[in-house]
Amino acid sequence: MPKLTPHPRLFANPKDFAAIDIRFDSANPVASCVRELYHSEVATAAAEVALPEPDLTAHNWHLIRMRQLQQRIVTMLVEYRRTGDSRYRELVWEYLKLPASWDYWSWIDWRGPEDHPTDSYYDLSFGEIGMTLALAYDWLYDEL
Repeated sequence: MPKLTPHPRLFANPKDFAAIDIRFDSANPVASCVRELYHSEVATAAAEVALPEPDLTAHNWHLIRMRQLQQRIVTMLVEYRRTGDSRYRELVWEYLKLPASWDYWSWIDWRGPEDHPTDSYYDLSFGEIGMTLALAYDWLYDEL
């Protein structure tokens, strides 16, 4: 059986996280814009463990909410892997708890005739949270 590479394996490796600061320090105007957006998202996600109130009239607002959660979790994961600051890891744990309070994760279930969520549908919302959980597991493997 082949030996597996150490974690993280998904989308990034330790060299990628180490290179973020080098990329941010680039004089390239795009790098500057990305740096500002990234630091703005870090500040927003670290200020309060919450998501914007969903627009309940928007099409598939459950998926929009899941993607907002995903963005916060991945941002905190990257910042933890980049800096090693445990505050960001703790924020990941807090963000991962948010979906437990949601009545529905799936727009399909929410629109359905049942009064409660079911596991009969697998839609994009479930796929998004699955990918996010996989990243958290992979990138925090040594801490679990």
